Amino acid sequence: MVINKTLLNLAYGGTNNNNPLARLENEKRVRYEYRFVADGKLDWKVAKNLNYKGRIGAYLRMRNDEEFRNSIARRDGQSFSEDVNSIRNRVITEHTLDYNYSRGKHDFNALVGGTYEYTFLKTSSILGSNFPTDYISTINAATIIDADNTFTLKEEIGLLSGLARVNYGYDNKYLLSFAARVDGSSLFGPNNKYGFFHQQVLDGTFITRNFLMKTSHF
Repeated sequence: MVINKTLLNLAYGGTNNNNPLARLENEKRVRYEYRFVADGKLDWKVAKNLNYKGRIGAYLRMRNDEEFRNSIARRDGQSFSEDVNSIRNRVITEHTLDYNYSRGKHDFNALVGGTYEYTFLKTSSILGSNFPTDYISTINAATIIDADNTFTLKEEIGLLSGLARVNYGYDNKYLLSFAARVDGSSLFGPNNKYGFFHQQVLDGTFITRNFLMKTSHF
C-alpha cells in the first residue's frame, strides 16, 4: 500500500488532522499496574467437639493510566494529556466456631461466627493541554489544566456480619434447623444500617423415604 505523503501532511496541517491514521500514529497510552494477593487460614480444635476456623484474604491493586495525544492528532492543534491514578484495597476475614455432639439417636450441631469486609477505593484524574512541545508528554508540562474534568474520588465500604446455625436430628428421621444472619453495611441507609435474615427448616425426608421403601413391595 502506498500512502501519499503530500496529502497526509495536508490532512495533518488542516482542520481534519484528527483522522484515524493521525490518531493512531500520534497518540500514546500506557498503563502501569501492580497487584498483591494474600490469604491465610487457621484451623484449631479448641476442645472435644469444638472447632475454630479462621480465614483472611487481602487484595491490593495500584494502577496508573497515562494518555498523551500530540498536536498533530488533534483538530484544534493543541496537545492533550490525561493522568489517572487509582488504588483499590480489599480485606475479607471470617471466623467461626463449630460444635458437634452425638449421643444415641440424637445429633446436634451449632455454628456461630462473624465476617468482616473492608474495601477502599481512590481515583484521581488530571487533564492538561497546550503543551509547549510534543517531546515532553508528562502532565507537568501542560500550560492549561482542565479544572472541570480534574477530580478526586475516595470511598470506603464496610460490611460486618454475624451468623448462627443450629441443627438437631433424631434417629436419622427428623431434622430441625434454624439459621440466622445479621448484616451491617455502610451502603445501607442511615436509618436502616442492619438487616436481619433467618430461616427455619423441618425436614421429614427420611420418614418419607422409609415409608416408600416399606410400601413398594407389591
